[in-house]
Amino acid sequence: MDCGGCDYVGIPYPSTLEIKLNNINGLFTNSAAKPDDLETMEMVPSPMPFGYRGRCQLHVSKGKVGFHKKRSHDLIEIEKCLMFDERLNKKIKELKFPPNFDAKIELYIKDGTVCDRLVEKKYDNLFYQVNDGVNKLIINKVVTLCEPSPDDSVLELYCGLGNFTFAVLNKSPKTKITGIDMRAPVSKKDNPEFIEADIIRGLETLRSRGMLLNFNKLILDPPRSGGGKKVLDMMDKCRFERIVYVSCNPETLIEDAQVLCAQGYKWQSMKLFDMFPFTKYVEAVSLFTISADFSYPFSSLHSNDST
Repeated sequence: MDCGGCDYVGIPYPSTLEIKLNNINGLFTNSAAKPDDLETMEMVPSPMPFGYRGRCQLHVSKGKVGFHKKRSHDLIEIEKCLMFDERLNKKIKELKFPPNFDAKIELYIKDGTVCDRLVEKKYDNLFYQVNDGVNKLIINKVVTLCEPSPDDSVLELYCGLGNFTFAVLNKSPKTKITGIDMRAPVSKKDNPEFIEADIIRGLETLRSRGMLLNFNKLILDPPRSGGGKKVLDMMDKCRFERIVYVSCNPETLIEDAQVLCAQGYKWQSMKLFDMFPFTKYVEAVSLFTISADFSYPFSSLHSNDST
């Protein structure tokens, strides 16, 4: 495709799932960290291979609407995309701009209505999910792996607008959960507690309160860059019973997994979800559990850090 959005258009949908699964398996060839269920790992298909997108970003150049050509800033004007919800396609046909208007816009469906906004900076994305059908499957998997109970205290990093937060509470209303994100929602209740900050600052806030070691489970849903060693090292002494890691980039997931395994966690399972059909991208939901025979290195036991 000239627009560069869909890598596998023209290939039968089941075959694209096989390609993605083979690509993921290839990443583990030289990796020290691997999920225990690698040989039986599966790819969950999207309920809707076409028309699944409920959110999109488009370029406007000289009043015309479309996508940039692959590896170029040349505009490919469009009126319809096979991957868009038909409500988005209808909205695109209705858009009218002056011939001298240049911008980037985002269309998204909220409460059944198509909304639009200007995108004012790079990496400016809303937290509304692109593929609602797959998102529901991922939410169910995350909650199942988290196994929330009334006695749990769950830390959620990169919580967004609470995609997983509220699902955990729906399953177990008395579970204590704290979410951290730059765009975390405002909550007037004690539970959930949201900290509106970048992840490092949010963790430092919890540490200053003496709360960082209070959590026994972690939900991690970072951007494509991954959680990163700095974030993971800040939680090295937390000893989470379970870490549910949602990844949109298997390469950075593997990098983070190597850090977690060195800290004493076991990569127990990974399941793949086709959030973006006909593209090269996948979502992965992994479970890490603390190794029963793990003990802190000597340097950690004698750290000057009170946490």
